[in-house]
Amino acid sequence: MMGLIRRVPLLGCGVALAVLASVLVLAGPPTPEAGAQSNITVQFDRSVYNAREGGSARLKLTFSQATPSQSSFVVSTVNGTAILGVDYSVAPAVVTVPAGVTSHTFGVSTLADSEIEDYETFSMNIAGGSLPTGYTLGANGTATVQIVNVSVVPDNWALKPSGVGPGEQFRLLFKTHNERDATASTISTYD
Repeated sequence: MMGLIRRVPLLGCGVALAVLASVLVLAGPPTPEAGAQSNITVQFDRSVYNAREGGSARLKLTFSQATPSQSSFVVSTVNGTAILGVDYSVAPAVVTVPAGVTSHTFGVSTLADSEIEDYETFSMNIAGGSLPTGYTLGANGTATVQIVNVSVVPDNWALKPSGVGPGEQFRLLFKTHNERDATASTISTYD
C-alpha cells in the first residue's frame, strides 16, 4: 500500500489520507471478537467476616463487572484456631455464580459447642490457579472468618483468678465481644 500512496498525485491527497487511515487501523491491536470478555476481577468484599457459633458465615464474592455467563470458582478453607469438622462445616468446594451479577453470597456453617472460648478463626481462599478464563484474582483473594463464642456461662461457674490467694486484691477486667475493654472494673478481695 505504501507504493500506492506514493503514486497518488498531490490532487488526490484526500484519497491518500483515507487509504493511510485504514492502513493504521489494520496495523493496530486486534479488536476483540464479538462476545469475548475482558478480564474481570474477583475477590471477597472484605478481609474479615464474623459469624456466631452455631450460625453461618455469609461470604460475598464481588466482580469488577457483571459476569457474562454462569461461572464456577474453587474455594478452600484453611484451619486457624478453628478446626474443620469441630468448629465449622465443610465449605462448598465450588461456588457457582449466575450470569449477569456483580456479587454473589455463599455460606459456611459454624458448629456450636459448650466450651467458653475466645474467637476462633479460619481462612477462605479463592483458588487463583483455577479461575475461569477471563477472570483475575483481586487483592482480597483470602478472607478470615472469626467465629464468635455464644456459649452460656453455667450457673455454677466461678471465677478463680490465677496467682491470687485468699485476702489478696485483684482487678477484674472484662473484654467485650469485639475486644474493647468494658467500661467498669472493680477491685475485689478474693475469698
